[in-house]
Amino acid sequence: MVKRSWNAREALSWGMYGDETTILSPNRNTSSQPIRSYNDARRQLRDAIAVGNISAQGFRRSGNKPPLARETISSELFEQFASLAVDATGETTFLHPSSPEDTPQWTGIVFDSDEVRTLWPKPTPDIDAWMLNDFQARPDEKRESRVADCRSATGCTHKQALAAYAAYRRI
Repeated sequence: MVKRSWNAREALSWGMYGDETTILSPNRNTSSQPIRSYNDARRQLRDAIAVGNISAQGFRRSGNKPPLARETISSELFEQFASLAVDATGETTFLHPSSPEDTPQWTGIVFDSDEVRTLWPKPTPDIDAWMLNDFQARPDEKRESRVADCRSATGCTHKQALAAYAAYRRI
């Protein structure tokens, strides 16, 4: 199985919204509320890199030489500089306005998508709450349609949707 890499924008989007494509689109759905702020996601990502829970690879910038290959970024670099982080463009930046000199600059940083998903597990929707809201919003909806809509909206199984339906059909 080939591991999927996410660029920094996809990783931070997953951390903020639970969806790797949300901040890729300038016309994203404005009704989706972030789970955490951009700065919180950046700080959590940098902390995970510093302790070695997430590996990061990128191109080291050094003078006028073009980078030849993507290298693993050492977690010790993030331990040494407590405010060093990765921004959505995939470059190393600092969380605070300070910028120490002699810091290696990295660009094109990518992460293993499985490690990012482990750092920020996707929240599971509350099936019972969804079903209750749906019963209140559409009291005349048929069972199979409601169960199918519940499965689409929450990602639950058919059995879970039927159990939630059975709990609320008497309302």
